[in-house]
Amino acid sequence: MTNATILEKPYSIFKQTQRKRVSDGKMVSVLSGCENVGRTLMIVLPQLGDFDTLEYAWWLQRKWDFIEIITLL
Repeated sequence: MTNATILEKPYSIFKQTQRKRVSDGKMVSVLSGCENVGRTLMIVLPQLGDFDTLEYAWWLQRKWDFIEIITLL
């Protein structure tokens, strides 16, 4: 099994996964809006509302500029 094959499986699962958009209640892909990007960072957190999850998301947001720089290298 190649690395590309290993990476393709989670992507295909996310590509098929639907979510309800809050603004209009329409069901859309969790990857909607990411069709034309070179890379997608998908973070799967265990439980919404959990303090650790919220803190982790907060730190990611604070360090987003650094994350973008790293992905350009």
